Amino acid sequence: MEFILHINVKKELLRAMCTALLLFLTTVTSAEEGASVKNSQCHNYAGGHVYPGEASRVPVSDHSLHLSKAKISKLAPNWEGTAVINGEFKELKLSDYKGKYLVFFFYPLDFTFVCPTEDHRH
Repeated sequence: MEFILHINVKKELLRAMCTALLLFLTTVTSAEEGASVKNSQCHNYAGGHVYPGEASRVPVSDHSLHLSKAKISKLAPNWEGTAVINGEFKELKLSDYKGKYLVFFFYPLDFTFVCPTEDHRH
């Protein structure tokens, strides 16, 4: 009887250890998958790629190849454009802001989903 009890205890202990190992491996795998998804979200923004060398990572199934000229840790691409400042049109270019911080704010048209009058606090 003591021998049978000893074998049952070993079986239960082995079963518990296997269950714990399985749970541990499942947790580690889930964490790695979550990190992979988060990492890919950091590389892709607004349908473009923001890290240098991202073109090689574009899946073959993606027929709409988009390469962003703006890259993290790289110089901003040169640009020129017309802006409305204090109700007047003004020509601007990147070199006007050399040595200063610059934040772009784009919106498609007035009275669309993003209206600049709603963002006056920024």
